[in-house]
Amino acid sequence: MQLYSIHMRYIGGLTILNIALIGLYPLYHYLMAGICYLRAENFWHEGYYSLAIEYMKKADSCASMDYRIKKELGKFYYRLACLKKNAKEAWPLIIKSKEYYEKANYLAPSDAQTAYGIARAGFSLEAQDGSFDPARDNGAYNTLSWFEEAIRLRPCSVTFRYAMVRYLFYHGDNRLLNAVQETARVYPLSYFYLKKEKFWSQTVKESVKKGLEQAVKEKTSLRESHRVLSSFFEDGKEWESAIFHFKQSLQYRSFGNKAEDFIRLGLLYIKKKDFNNAEINFIKALNMSQDRKEDLERIYNIYKKEAFFDEFFRLYNQTWSRFVVAHDMDILLAMSMMDQKRWNDAKDLLIKANGKKPTAGAYYWLASIAEAEKEWDNMELYIQKATVMEPENSNYHVMFSRVLKRLKKLERAEEEAGLAIKFEKKPSPWTFNQRAEIRFEKKNYEGALEDWAMAIRLKTDRASFFAGAAEACLQLGYWQRAAGYYEKAIQFDPENKRYMQRYKELIK
Repeated sequence: MQLYSIHMRYIGGLTILNIALIGLYPLYHYLMAGICYLRAENFWHEGYYSLAIEYMKKADSCASMDYRIKKELGKFYYRLACLKKNAKEAWPLIIKSKEYYEKANYLAPSDAQTAYGIARAGFSLEAQDGSFDPARDNGAYNTLSWFEEAIRLRPCSVTFRYAMVRYLFYHGDNRLLNAVQETARVYPLSYFYLKKEKFWSQTVKESVKKGLEQAVKEKTSLRESHRVLSSFFEDGKEWESAIFHFKQSLQYRSFGNKAEDFIRLGLLYIKKKDFNNAEINFIKALNMSQDRKEDLERIYNIYKKEAFFDEFFRLYNQTWSRFVVAHDMDILLAMSMMDQKRWNDAKDLLIKANGKKPTAGAYYWLASIAEAEKEWDNMELYIQKATVMEPENSNYHVMFSRVLKRLKKLERAEEEAGLAIKFEKKPSPWTFNQRAEIRFEKKNYEGALEDWAMAIRLKTDRASFFAGAAEACLQLGYWQRAAGYYEKAIQFDPENKRYMQRYKELIK
């Protein structure tokens, strides 16, 4: 009896173990599928595409009913096809991509991405010339219906709508205009992308306009919709409508209005030559500005671009007494005078401004005037004062180095160029070139070559940098390197006779 009891417990234990194993078996497969999936993703990001596909297939074999893995395989094959150099290599990969997307769609017919994947692959196959698929015809892949299905499942997807619009244009389908209108209605910002497309025309433009107006009527993102319509009319130089819609945009979520919004509105009034309303909006912008100096410069550049210097002077008179920005306005007005080559007026204003409160900016512009008038000693004096007041301003050091080089004060010129390089937020090839020229003049040919090499790394298509490096190599006796640099210089400036002559001398 006792033996029977032990036997039964043994059988019961085995039964429980079998049940547990049967229950854990699917879990094991899903766990392995997950591991293979992650490995595949990592291999793909690292550029090991074949390994990525191999591991994704292993994931698929472990979880054959998981549509997401099949969808990922479809994506992998499509991306791999895009990396191929010719259609013959890409075609079988696109076929594979489409097959896996179709399998994913069979398992999850309501997934928009799989429908889009089928449409995208189908479009790519239709775009082939037929030599790899003799049985193909333009309706064989049912591509348009798959685009429509993807949009039905995700109607707000801009990606899907863009793709379908391009598909309709490719096939010359007369449904293009309606598709464009719907895209603009659903996503008004699409205007900025659509207007850059090859199919952009007057009729497409009208369809976009209808879509944007419909978006406003349906109250779709009203602030953005009105702004896009404002840009639409601005592009057509319809200033009245552009102003109307921009003003409408400011009424929605008005708590988000910033100085830049009123600068933008002022710009539209400037385009219309309505200077009174432009001033009203510019002053409003300055009232709420977080950085008045920067916004003043933006406003000045608007007037400068249109060459409305007298109108800027009028704004200057309006703002001088309203804001504690008199000095900044003085400098901007001086810049306006310099743009008109009124050097003496600009100089007098800057000297007067510095009499009230000396600033590095005013000294910099005084140095610029001195440079324009070839008054090198004054230029040196003014820019030196600017560098003392703002020692970390790289532009000031560049100018100081330039005038010192002209005055043959080469040691100090090199030092100032070095400071410019030190304080530059982003390395500039021109500053390295400037120091290279100074070093070359000082007969520091190794240093000059080093700087020109850096300039070339930063800007690889400037012939004069290669020519400078070549001359430094010649001084150092590096004949072969000099020939190589001159060969590059000729590549980027083939009409330069001096470069050609020097190169011929070196390869004799």
